Amino acid sequence: MDYLYTDIYKKLEERIKGMSVGEKLPSERTMVQEYGVSRNVLREALVLLGDRGLIEIRPGKGSYVTDKQKARFAKHFESILDEDRHSQMQVLEVREILELAMFEKAALNADEDDIEAMEKIYEQMEKNLNEKTGYGNLDLKLHMQIAKATHNDIFPILVHTLYESSGQRIMLMEDLFPESMKSIHRDHLGIIEAIKRRDVKAVRKVGKRHFDVDRYMLLSMNELEESPK
Repeated sequence: MDYLYTDIYKKLEERIKGMSVGEKLPSERTMVQEYGVSRNVLREALVLLGDRGLIEIRPGKGSYVTDKQKARFAKHFESILDEDRHSQMQVLEVREILELAMFEKAALNADEDDIEAMEKIYEQMEKNLNEKTGYGNLDLKLHMQIAKATHNDIFPILVHTLYESSGQRIMLMEDLFPESMKSIHRDHLGIIEAIKRRDVKAVRKVGKRHFDVDRYMLLSMNELEESPK
């Protein structure tokens, strides 16, 4: 369940604050037992901690505390973002500018492992498209994977921070705008395929349409919230 993954992330974040740079986290087996969650939930939390710059995951060796510089940057950036409707639209505008450039860079820099990871996430999204939960986290996961495919460490930090500010209502959007969500889902595949072909022009075109639909849904939600009860 989504809340478990978020809960474990927060607990590990607090734990890391009391650890030293370079210190190793306990093994996955130990943490699974300690927190009473599945290995998959724990790994999702660890991946997010890695994306936020709090830890470095070394395959086969474990997870180590970083210098926390990237995490401090993300926290500072979050603190200047408000939750009001005007800010929501501003954040979406910044996301569009940032991610269109990110899509293009991913089309130029993605390797086979990056593309395979994107395709696997999309397969999971296919299975969760009609579910009430799960799709939102997979949406973020795909955008984060595309950010990683740029091979620029700053993109994942910015994407995650901005996404948290503008994407938290995606589950409500799934209920209110099912056809628009299907369009967004198709665009995800279009973006992956354009990156795979290294087609910079196509990935920008699909990405622009993707954010146009996002903007339509956000504006429509704002109108619904402002209408008389």
